[in-house]
Amino acid sequence: MSALGYSCVMADMERIAYPETDADSWEKLSEELSLSMAAYPECYDAFDGTTLTQSDKRIRSFLALDYRETVDGDRITVEVTGAGDTAWFILRVHGSEVKSVTGGGFTEIEDGAYLIEVRESSAVIQLFEPDETYYFG
Repeated sequence: MSALGYSCVMADMERIAYPETDADSWEKLSEELSLSMAAYPECYDAFDGTTLTQSDKRIRSFLALDYRETVDGDRITVEVTGAGDTAWFILRVHGSEVKSVTGGGFTEIEDGAYLIEVRESSAVIQLFEPDETYYFG
């Protein structure tokens, strides 16, 4: 998601550095960018809006972290080291839902996809067991 976010705000700044007309001003370019970006984040309401510095810190933290996950039935345990205060993961659960997260929190991004926030050295993600009555074979 970080790479996607950065690529969505990439802009050719040559026209700002070497303007040829009034349309090449920073005011015009920023207006064009803001119109393009205004509709995009609706799909990603679960994600924080951050400054470039905050994003950089989160990305560096993510790259520095090491994690291990274990699955036991309807429980997923995530152990995190090197992440600093908080680590975030995207978890996709097919045919189930996240019920709770001990040692962190969660936000549903879309059906079957969750943003998991781990605030401690380990977190336990409890899933609802799929209701077999909803599956038709």
